[in-house]
Amino acid sequence: MDRVAQAAGVGKGTVFHRFGNREGLMRAVVEERVRALSSALESEPPPLGPGAPPAERLAAFFDAVVELATKNVTVMAAFEQASTDPPEQPDLPVLARARRGPAQVGGAVIGRGPHRAPAVGVAAR
Repeated sequence: MDRVAQAAGVGKGTVFHRFGNREGLMRAVVEERVRALSSALESEPPPLGPGAPPAERLAAFFDAVVELATKNVTVMAAFEQASTDPPEQPDLPVLARARRGPAQVGGAVIGRGPHRAPAVGVAAR
């Protein structure tokens, strides 16, 4: 928290006031990064954004999730370490949104028509 406050040019009390504790800070970081992915699903050009063929868009979504996880291993580990939630029941709304990601892609692009493959249907649920 000290380093975050120093990097932001504010007092440590300001960081605690805004985020409550280390878990709150890590939660905000994780949520912001997932929000960026959600935004990309809605507004980026194909293949991640609208307009790509269903299979290409789903593959791009999974590539983006893997990239997000790979680039944020340290952040996710710090969040997990700071979290007071039981591991099997995280109280993190952003995780619920992330779980809906494939369904969002599926509903928007692969959930219609005869092109929907059984494996894709399972992945999109």
